[in-house]
Amino acid sequence: MSNSRFDKFAVIKEEILINRREQFYKLVSEIIDEEDIESLIFTTLNNISFCEYLLGVEME
Repeated sequence: MSNSRFDKFAVIKEEILINRREQFYKLVSEIIDEEDIESLIFTTLNNISFCEYLLGVEME
């Protein structure tokens, strides 16, 4: 048997995470038609996916 020790941890409120996810969706909808911003869109969608993961939302 081993003992685990957490040196650092963070608590994220669900409400804050949901607000952040909504901001990411808004950003994507504002910039989707722009040119030469593929990396920004990819990064934003990646952040949305991470928020969904932390919220426990199952993706298809």
